[in-house]
Amino acid sequence: MDDACQVNEKVAELTFPIICRGQFSDDPAGLCRPDLKGFGDLFLDLASAELKLKAEEEKAKLEAELEAKVAAEKARLKAELEAKKEAEEEALKEKLKNKLKDLF
Repeated sequence: MDDACQVNEKVAELTFPIICRGQFSDDPAGLCRPDLKGFGDLFLDLASAELKLKAEEEKAKLEAELEAKVAAEKARLKAELEAKKEAEEEALKEKLKNKLKDLF
């Protein structure tokens, strides 16, 4: 097929709205014409679907970024908590050691 005649796959799947009116005895070339309102609705639906797809992709990207940030923050807080826990344990051990020394 000639490259000039190719259309976007999304456009190829569309049903183009045509209005036909008249008598069978009339000139067939003048019986049917494009439904301009129908085309407007068609392209509005197409644009809406495209925007929805882009919004869903952006949402998924932002959710992934948020999950990564939450995981990193959780890891940081866990490490911080562990460091504080170890410091408290060391302080308590030292305090216990000093109390035991005072006993004897």
